[in-house]
Amino acid sequence: MGGKRRKNDDSDVEDSETPSSNKNKAIKTEKKDQLRPSMIKNKAKRSELHAKLKHQKKLDKRAKAKARDAALKRTLELGEELPEKKVPRTIENTRELDETVCKPDDEERGPAFISELLSIIPNAHYFNRGTYDLKKIVETKNKDFTSVIVVHTNRREPDALLIFGVPNGPTAHFKLSKLVLRKDIK
Repeated sequence: MGGKRRKNDDSDVEDSETPSSNKNKAIKTEKKDQLRPSMIKNKAKRSELHAKLKHQKKLDKRAKAKARDAALKRTLELGEELPEKKVPRTIENTRELDETVCKPDDEERGPAFISELLSIIPNAHYFNRGTYDLKKIVETKNKDFTSVIVVHTNRREPDALLIFGVPNGPTAHFKLSKLVLRKDIK
């Protein structure tokens, strides 16, 4: 095992002169040149090699940047068109368009719907719910209300309507979808 191979006397051409063996040897020497720090067991030598590789990578990066700047300068001097800048892929520019999200220029229907309810129902008052629980909202015994209407909104779009009879009355829950305001009805 592990003995040396004998060279055939019949072949005058060495293996290194054939094209396929040249490629194989080139790949093998590249792999030997690409010695990774993780292959070295000695910590001092490993960290030294890591530092060298890191420094070389930094130098390569600087050289690329200088070459890019020089090419840009040449194109400006010659009056040619600048190459297109590469746009990085981000979450924001790869996001698919969602039709349910309100656009900034869209009219928000939540406040408009509430104002229409106020104009339809006599003696109605509007209070911003904020972060109050429903129990605290319904506890209106000290006020002279006969019913409470709570409009649930999602992204300033009304999606549910709760009607409470005060103090012990029935409760109705309505789901709202495809809401159309009065002014939009033809």
